[in-house]
Amino acid sequence: MSYYTTGEIAERCQVSVRTVQYYDQKDILKPSHMTETNRRMYSEDDVKRLELILLLKHLGSSLNDIQTLIKEERTMNTCSVY
Repeated sequence: MSYYTTGEIAERCQVSVRTVQYYDQKDILKPSHMTETNRRMYSEDDVKRLELILLLKHLGSSLNDIQTLIKEERTMNTCSVY
């Protein structure tokens, strides 16, 4: 599995490092892995999550709404029958 540093995920998604750090601080985008030296490392799933966050932001969603959507598993699974 390959991982991306904060700078790499920021560059890949065309946002600033500060944006990635802010989303981490707000508990919206947590790294999948931490190195022994406490370096944040992001997976491909984390990249997809950041892309979703950015799309929802672009569509006008607030960070609070995005956080709710991401944390609520059922909202991410559109094929489930309740």
